[in-house]
Amino acid sequence: MSVAKLRKRCEEMRCIYINAADIEAPLPPFLGGGGYLIEGGAGSTKSVMSLSLSGPGSSLVEVAPKATPKYKQVTIIPVADVIDVDVFFFKLDVQGFEYDVLKGSEKLFTRKNVKTLQMEVYPRGLHNAGTDVEAMLNYLWHDLGLFCSTSLPESKRGEKFFEMDHPNSMQGFAEYL
Repeated sequence: MSVAKLRKRCEEMRCIYINAADIEAPLPPFLGGGGYLIEGGAGSTKSVMSLSLSGPGSSLVEVAPKATPKYKQVTIIPVADVIDVDVFFFKLDVQGFEYDVLKGSEKLFTRKNVKTLQMEVYPRGLHNAGTDVEAMLNYLWHDLGLFCSTSLPESKRGEKFFEMDHPNSMQGFAEYL
Protein backbone atom coordinates (compact mmCIF):
# COMPACT_ATOMS: atom_id res chain seq x y z
CA MET A 1 0.00 0.00 0.00
CA SER A 2 1.38 3.42 -0.90
CA VAL A 3 2.28 6.00 1.73
CA ALA A 4 -0.42 8.32 0.33
CA LYS A 5 -3.12 5.68 0.96
CA LEU A 6 -1.69 4.84 4.39
CA ARG A 7 -1.58 8.54 5.26
CA LYS A 8 -5.27 8.97 4.47
CA ARG A 9 -6.16 5.97 6.66
CA CYS A 10 -3.80 7.19 9.36
CA GLU A 11 -5.44 10.59 9.59
CA GLU A 12 -8.88 8.95 9.90
CA MET A 13 -7.62 7.00 12.94
CA ARG A 14 -6.00 9.79 15.01
CA CYS A 15 -2.62 8.97 13.56
CA ILE A 16 0.05 11.58 12.92
CA TYR A 17 2.06 11.51 9.66
CA ILE A 18 5.74 12.49 9.89
CA ASN A 19 8.45 12.38 7.26
CA ALA A 20 11.60 10.80 8.70
CA ALA A 21 13.65 13.73 7.37
CA ASP A 22 11.80 16.02 9.82
CA ILE A 23 12.48 14.00 12.99
CA GLU A 24 15.05 15.66 15.24
CA ALA A 25 14.40 13.94 18.61
CA PRO A 26 12.54 10.92 19.97
CA LEU A 27 8.78 11.20 19.51
CA PRO A 28 6.67 11.41 22.65
CA PRO A 29 4.65 8.29 23.49
CA PHE A 30 1.24 8.38 21.85
CA LEU A 31 -1.25 7.87 24.66
CA GLY A 32 -4.97 7.19 24.35
CA GLY A 33 -5.06 5.55 20.93
CA GLY A 34 -3.65 6.59 17.61
CA GLY A 35 -0.01 6.55 16.68
CA TYR A 36 2.53 7.70 14.12
CA LEU A 37 3.03 6.96 10.44
CA ILE A 38 6.65 7.66 9.61
CA GLU A 39 7.57 7.89 5.95
CA GLY A 40 11.14 6.67 5.72
CA GLY A 41 13.32 3.74 6.59
CA ALA A 42 15.27 2.43 9.56
CA GLY A 43 19.03 1.97 9.58
CA SER A 44 22.19 2.61 11.57
CA THR A 45 22.75 6.28 10.67
CA LYS A 46 20.65 9.15 9.37
CA SER A 47 21.10 9.23 5.61
CA VAL A 48 19.24 9.11 2.31
CA MET A 49 19.12 5.85 0.34
CA SER A 50 17.52 4.57 -2.85
CA LEU A 51 14.59 2.30 -2.16
CA SER A 52 13.88 -0.16 -4.96
CA LEU A 53 10.16 -0.47 -5.65
CA SER A 54 9.77 -3.67 -7.65
CA GLY A 55 6.90 -6.10 -7.88
CA PRO A 56 4.78 -6.27 -4.74
CA GLY A 57 7.57 -5.21 -2.40
CA SER A 58 10.39 -2.80 -1.80
CA SER A 59 13.98 -3.16 -0.67
CA LEU A 60 17.08 -1.19 0.22
CA VAL A 61 19.37 -4.14 -0.61
CA GLU A 62 18.09 -5.82 -3.79
CA VAL A 63 15.72 -5.74 -6.76
CA ALA A 64 13.08 -8.44 -7.19
CA PRO A 65 14.02 -11.03 -9.86
CA LYS A 66 12.82 -10.17 -13.39
CA ALA A 67 11.53 -6.79 -12.24
CA THR A 68 12.19 -3.37 -13.67
CA PRO A 69 12.58 -1.34 -10.52
CA LYS A 70 11.55 2.19 -9.85
CA TYR A 71 13.57 3.99 -7.23
CA LYS A 72 12.54 6.43 -4.54
CA GLN A 73 14.90 8.37 -2.32
CA VAL A 74 14.00 7.81 1.34
CA THR A 75 15.40 9.20 4.56
CA ILE A 76 16.90 6.53 6.78
CA ILE A 77 16.98 7.09 10.54
CA PRO A 78 18.10 5.02 13.53
CA VAL A 79 15.13 3.62 15.46
CA ALA A 80 16.70 4.88 18.69
CA ASP A 81 16.42 8.44 17.32
CA VAL A 82 12.64 8.02 17.23
CA ILE A 83 11.86 5.80 20.24
CA ASP A 84 13.14 6.40 23.77
CA VAL A 85 10.84 4.22 25.88
CA ASP A 86 10.75 0.59 26.98
CA VAL A 87 9.58 -1.70 24.18
CA PHE A 88 7.48 -4.77 24.90
CA PHE A 89 7.60 -6.28 21.38
CA PHE A 90 10.03 -5.29 18.61
CA LYS A 91 9.18 -6.93 15.26
CA LEU A 92 11.77 -6.72 12.51
CA ASP A 93 11.04 -7.77 8.90
CA VAL A 94 13.35 -5.76 6.66
CA GLN A 95 14.48 -8.24 4.01
CA GLY A 96 18.21 -8.32 4.74
CA PHE A 97 18.64 -4.91 6.38
CA GLU A 98 18.26 -6.42 9.90
CA TYR A 99 21.84 -5.87 11.03
CA ASP A 100 21.78 -2.20 10.04
CA VAL A 101 18.41 -1.61 11.74
CA LEU A 102 19.64 -3.36 14.90
CA LYS A 103 22.79 -1.20 14.97
CA GLY A 104 20.54 1.88 14.81
CA SER A 105 18.43 0.46 17.64
CA GLU A 106 21.31 -0.38 19.97
CA LYS A 107 20.50 2.39 22.48
CA LEU A 108 17.07 0.84 22.99
CA PHE A 109 18.66 -2.45 23.98
CA THR A 110 21.36 -0.92 26.18
CA ARG A 111 19.42 1.96 27.82
CA LYS A 112 15.83 0.70 27.79
CA ASN A 113 14.09 -2.61 28.31
CA VAL A 114 13.30 -4.44 25.06
CA LYS A 115 11.32 -7.45 26.24
CA THR A 116 11.08 -9.45 22.99
CA LEU A 117 12.66 -9.19 19.54
CA GLN A 118 11.10 -11.19 16.73
CA MET A 119 12.75 -11.12 13.35
CA GLU A 120 13.00 -12.98 10.11
CA VAL A 121 16.45 -13.81 8.78
CA TYR A 122 17.12 -13.39 5.06
CA PRO A 123 20.72 -14.52 4.39
CA ARG A 124 20.88 -13.35 0.73
CA GLY A 125 19.59 -9.93 1.74
CA LEU A 126 22.10 -9.73 4.61
CA HIS A 127 24.87 -10.56 2.13
CA ASN A 128 23.62 -7.87 -0.27
CA ALA A 129 23.66 -5.40 2.64
CA GLY A 130 27.30 -6.26 3.40
CA THR A 131 27.03 -8.64 6.35
CA ASP A 132 26.19 -12.27 7.08
CA VAL A 133 24.08 -14.37 9.42
CA GLU A 134 26.92 -15.29 11.76
CA ALA A 135 27.97 -11.65 12.25
CA MET A 136 24.39 -10.70 13.01
CA LEU A 137 23.91 -13.60 15.44
CA ASN A 138 27.15 -12.68 17.21
CA TYR A 139 25.96 -9.07 17.48
CA LEU A 140 22.60 -10.19 18.92
CA TRP A 141 24.22 -12.59 21.38
CA HIS A 142 27.37 -10.76 22.48
CA ASP A 143 26.63 -7.05 21.99
CA LEU A 144 22.91 -6.89 22.73
CA GLY A 145 22.83 -9.80 25.19
CA LEU A 146 19.90 -11.55 23.52
CA PHE A 147 19.17 -15.26 23.52
CA CYS A 148 18.48 -16.63 20.05
CA SER A 149 16.12 -19.43 19.09
CA THR A 150 13.82 -20.34 16.25
CA SER A 151 10.07 -20.17 16.53
CA LEU A 152 9.44 -23.36 14.61
CA PRO A 153 7.19 -25.95 16.25
CA GLU A 154 9.14 -28.73 17.94
CA SER A 155 8.10 -31.28 15.28
CA LYS A 156 9.66 -29.14 12.50
CA ARG A 157 12.80 -27.84 14.23
CA GLY A 158 15.31 -30.42 12.99
CA GLU A 159 18.66 -28.84 12.21
CA LYS A 160 17.19 -25.32 12.15
CA PHE A 161 16.65 -25.16 15.90
CA PHE A 162 19.24 -23.10 17.76
CA GLU A 163 19.19 -23.95 21.44
CA MET A 164 19.45 -20.85 23.62
CA ASP A 165 21.93 -22.45 25.99
CA HIS A 166 24.36 -23.73 23.33
CA PRO A 167 26.32 -20.73 22.03
CA ASN A 168 28.92 -23.04 20.49
CA SER A 169 26.40 -24.07 17.85
CA MET A 170 25.97 -20.49 16.57
CA GLN A 171 28.33 -21.02 13.63
CA GLY A 172 26.56 -24.22 12.61
CA PHE A 173 23.18 -22.52 12.85
CA ALA A 174 24.42 -19.59 10.74
CA GLU A 175 25.89 -21.95 8.14
CA TYR A 176 22.64 -23.91 7.93
CA LEU A 177 20.64 -20.72 7.33
